[in-house]
Amino acid sequence: MELVSFDTSVEIPYPSGLTLKKFTLARPLTEVDKVISLAKMKTHSFMDITGATKNLFGFIVGLGKAQFHLRMQARRDFAGMIIDLANLVNPVLSIVDGIVGMEGKGPRNGTPINTGLMLAGINCFAVDIVMAEMMGFNPEQTPVTALALERGLTLPFAGIDLVGSGRDCRFSFAQPRSLNSLTDKIPKRLADLGRNQLTARPEIGDACIGCGRCANHCPPQAMTVVNGRVQLDYDKCIRCYCCQELCPEDAVNLVEGHVLKLARRLL
Repeated sequence: MELVSFDTSVEIPYPSGLTLKKFTLARPLTEVDKVISLAKMKTHSFMDITGATKNLFGFIVGLGKAQFHLRMQARRDFAGMIIDLANLVNPVLSIVDGIVGMEGKGPRNGTPINTGLMLAGINCFAVDIVMAEMMGFNPEQTPVTALALERGLTLPFAGIDLVGSGRDCRFSFAQPRSLNSLTDKIPKRLADLGRNQLTARPEIGDACIGCGRCANHCPPQAMTVVNGRVQLDYDKCIRCYCCQELCPEDAVNLVEGHVLKLARRLL
């Protein structure tokens, strides 16, 4: 087995895309016959869960990932991009490793949870529906799954044929800390006005060493390093949480405000 570095990319047209008509992806994708996706079972602060389908976002090289967060701040737009990408890559088998999954503050600094599960299927969207159901979420309300169902790319959970010893397993994963899904439940104008209060804000903890990795990759350039410590401009911050995912010291915490905590209880 050879470990391949995704350090060069190539533009690949995708005329049938509904969100994007072309992608710039890791060159090795064009040099293989088939793709098998191996993902982890995790919660995700922006997309609720990350599994077989969002795992394919890894084909986007380097800073390209951050730019998608800047261009597609609405969850439905980002989900549409992920679906187009999945259809372009077209994995022949999607595997999700949930033996030790992650709950809560995913995808980076959540809490490990032991499920002992391995999931696999030929339809990445269906695999994610089953994964979400087993995690204790409503799978048909997560952004990627909702749009995949709307486009007829998978059956709902009740129509998926499950086989194997783990098919009846169910867990109660803690939800991700951010409540971006509020934007799906309240008027857009109110969501825009209340953005700073209705999403968790990243805060820099004492573990920060001022390496600048988060600042160098921040899509809206909301972060700077001052006197060896990162500072955040919350007027620019788009709550994409790239900083949380990239921090090598686990120094970025997602902190909920009082309004967000109240909204959780009400909704």
